[in-house]
Amino acid sequence: MLIPTSLEDHINSDIIPTLMHMVKNFLAGTSPYSLIHFTGYSVYPAYFPFQWLPYLIAEFMKIDYRWVTFFSLWLASLYHFIKNNSGVYSNNPVYWKLLIPIWPILLYSLWIWQDPYMYAITVESLVAGYYLFLSTSVNSKRVIWLAIGVALCLLSRYSIIIWVPLCVACYFISGRKKQSLAIVIVSVLFFLVFFWFPFLSKDTSILINPMKSYQACTTGIWEAKNLINGLGFKSWAEAFIPGGPTVQLPVFQKIQLILCTGSVIVMFFYYLKKRKQYTLHSFLLCSLKVYLAIFYAFIQLPFKYLYLVPIVVSASLLSGVLTKKETITTPSIAV
Repeated sequence: MLIPTSLEDHINSDIIPTLMHMVKNFLAGTSPYSLIHFTGYSVYPAYFPFQWLPYLIAEFMKIDYRWVTFFSLWLASLYHFIKNNSGVYSNNPVYWKLLIPIWPILLYSLWIWQDPYMYAITVESLVAGYYLFLSTSVNSKRVIWLAIGVALCLLSRYSIIIWVPLCVACYFISGRKKQSLAIVIVSVLFFLVFFWFPFLSKDTSILINPMKSYQACTTGIWEAKNLINGLGFKSWAEAFIPGGPTVQLPVFQKIQLILCTGSVIVMFFYYLKKRKQYTLHSFLLCSLKVYLAIFYAFIQLPFKYLYLVPIVVSASLLSGVLTKKETITTPSIAV
């Protein structure tokens, strides 16, 4: 397996070398979001703080960055295990106590077995750990854990940015106004402490420049006709949207935005009408999965490693489906 050790180790993937650049710049007192010069091209890093800050641990301990990603998913799976074998779930049959908690690790193992190179050159299991923590925390008695999960996801791979208002609104219309406010406050605090004050307030271009780099990179991949791997609807966009990549890509991005926003609106009104038929946590977990399924179906660069995130959310959803209905409870009012 390829083990990147410098910025030159980007032949197969520039993910880990980019993270190394950001961490080392941060420790040196320079901007983590400065331009990175690779052989043949240059890019601005587009990673949000919780996609690269955890690798400070690896840098201090002088270990491979991928150990951080491995243990992050392991810790999230441990949390998943504890939540599904305590409290109202303690009466689950023994076989469920053994089976339910291993779903995340089992699916992750199958994911690596299908393509071991994804583990060698990517670190998506860190983000997957955040999303597993979030989906598990949906059923927590203390909404603070859900709020932290939302904040971690927003400041890593912010796919759920359109889903978060649905989550807050559902808490609000369910009479849990204090909890809905807690989710907002924690998310804002995390944004201010970990992104705005240390980075964004000093240079607002760290949002604009990476977006330009990403758009240029995406356009180049579309022009090269790469990533026809059967994942997502990218190939459909290329086949049915008239014009070249410079025309097709913006249209495809608008389709994704419209469908994601539309799905959230539809699910909100559905919950508004049918909320007495569902527990709040079960609806939020299902809505999260539906939203992510739509988001990732229309993602512009459908690299296989990205799909680990919706897969672990499926693991959490499956754990709930396989649990006896009478053990499912709504979150308490405790914060």
